[in-house]
Amino acid sequence: MKEIIVTGATVEEAIANGCTQLEVDEDSVEYEVIEQPQQKILGLFGGAPAKVRVFVKETPSSVAIAYLTEILTNMGVKDLEITEEVNDERTILNINGNDDDLGVVIGHRGDTLTALQYLVSLSANNFCDGYFKVSLNVKNFREKREKTLETVASKTAYKAVKLQKNIALEPMSPYERSIIHTAVQAIDGVTSWSVGENERRHVVIGPEGLDEGADGIPAKYAKLNNNRRDRGRGGYGKGGYNRGGRSDYGRSGKGGYNKGGYNRGGRGGYRDRNNYSRSYSNTERTQSAPKSDYEGSFSYGKIDFGGNE
Repeated sequence: MKEIIVTGATVEEAIANGCTQLEVDEDSVEYEVIEQPQQKILGLFGGAPAKVRVFVKETPSSVAIAYLTEILTNMGVKDLEITEEVNDERTILNINGNDDDLGVVIGHRGDTLTALQYLVSLSANNFCDGYFKVSLNVKNFREKREKTLETVASKTAYKAVKLQKNIALEPMSPYERSIIHTAVQAIDGVTSWSVGENERRHVVIGPEGLDEGADGIPAKYAKLNNNRRDRGRGGYGKGGYNRGGRSDYGRSGKGGYNKGGYNRGGRGGYRDRNNYSRSYSNTERTQSAPKSDYEGSFSYGKIDFGGNE
């Protein structure tokens, strides 16, 4: 608490002197009269000035600023300046200082800034009876982070609908989760909810009506399989088609086409690089012919080279 003891010919004059020295206006201070002024006897003898203790009126905002200033100073932030911005929802404390030091204040994806915000909120709310909402911001980091989260919500919603799966995002703070939920509400056909406890609590985005409330696959594994090289079970792979999948086209799969133009080792479709086959279809095998001496390949169908014409 900033306070000072001052004197003056009157109490009012002492208060004015205190505000001047504290560099605040009178609306921001409170005072306590220590001694009332005493007039001189016959205008010549005795008398004493008023003595007043003037101190800055504490508010949740001032407590938050003082607490944050102490922490950042101990963290070594140079040229520190904290400004206050008040709107209808909350008080925003904007942190400015040496650019080389502010990266440490933000932390990885704002983790340090979020932790600081939590501590500052506890300190401020310990002072007041109601609930004081405070946010910390460093060089418009919050605005940039909000745009990033809105983009993440939009892309994840598209994947969820395309794959018809619930997709889980990484754990986030309550503030960041609320941004995701708000962004998803503006997109048709998808919904979002939160699952997990404490530091593992995260948002899940999924198509409406599909296991709503359940957890989902992590976002980093929810990859669309459109026209990309994939050794998995779908899509296209090396040689223009899937190299090892069981569906669509496969190298050793059960049907379709593959490297060299046709299925190389499958049970159905066509086989071999010369476009011939041991078997004709997946459901019904053709009668295989014996080997011929013609280029060491299999004959197509059943052909009798002996011929009884």
